[in-house]
Amino acid sequence: MHLPRLDWQMWFFALSEDCGEEPAFIAFAARLLDGSPAVSNLLAHDPFAGRKPRYIRSRSEMYRFTTGAERAATGAYWTHEPTSDYCPVLGE
Repeated sequence: MHLPRLDWQMWFFALSEDCGEEPAFIAFAARLLDGSPAVSNLLAHDPFAGRKPRYIRSRSEMYRFTTGAERAATGAYWTHEPTSDYCPVLGE
């Protein structure tokens, strides 16, 4: 199965509780820290405003469907809450 989209890859990375088990995630983070335009262009928007980030924090989040009341109030189908750090803070 070939799933090239970054969002799918991130979903699979999160199946491992330790980022050290995912060399592709470490490579992705390292390229972001290097300021690689090819990698930052994979993101929907550049959170680093064209600059190299000094640090990267990765968090795991728990997603769930909204309740009927939440859906009526916000229009959202999903809600999420941070659960833990996926990887220690990575930096230069």
